[in-house]
Amino acid sequence: VSHNSHDEPVAREINKKLLAEYGCEIEPAQNKPIPPHSSITLTCEAMGAGTAGEKKESKDGPMIQAEGEVALAWAIPVKNGPLYEINLRAEFVLPEVVVSSESIDFAGVVVGQKKVITVSIKNKKPVPVEWSYKQPKGPMGRKPNPWDVIYDITPDQGLLQPGELQWVQVAFTPNANENFSQKMKLKIKDNPAPKTLSFAGYGENLVINTSMDAITLDPVLPYFEKSIKA
Repeated sequence: VSHNSHDEPVAREINKKLLAEYGCEIEPAQNKPIPPHSSITLTCEAMGAGTAGEKKESKDGPMIQAEGEVALAWAIPVKNGPLYEINLRAEFVLPEVVVSSESIDFAGVVVGQKKVITVSIKNKKPVPVEWSYKQPKGPMGRKPNPWDVIYDITPDQGLLQPGELQWVQVAFTPNANENFSQKMKLKIKDNPAPKTLSFAGYGENLVINTSMDAITLDPVLPYFEKSIKA
């Protein structure tokens, strides 16, 4: 709270660019004078969208915010007046999850049957993490037919508190006698880089083998036991 105890209005000059470089935002940001004997409440919010710490480039392309603690000795900008210094500190954390198996090989599965493998998703960060997965759309942007869904995950979303673990089931249902591979991207809220899981497996048709391709029986009398051929 800033209080003007003088008989004249007090003007402020907030450097928005400087604050943004440290990932901070001050509200109200308008440089309106504080009337005599009046107060104004300044709210500081850590946004994490500026250059608070170093930025690094993900292999997938987007620029993501580096983690770490940021400190700024911010002087309340009172025009033609003394400087009142406030120490602003924030710790920026990039939400992400840890999956017990990021690469799964389902090997061979009979066509039309389902194989399920259970994996864990854990939040090791000190902030809540929200993740979700949406099945890719089919032709014309429609929901894919169940027969066309080769890999699926259940449940397909979750909200994990710090240190919390969630079990999910990954299912492989081949619809043809061929190899299937897919990369499943889990979307992490407030993190531009998704968590990528790699799946592989192949479908197999049921095959019956017989010891003889053809059997020839000689003419015999009805119900004659010796006509039985093993």
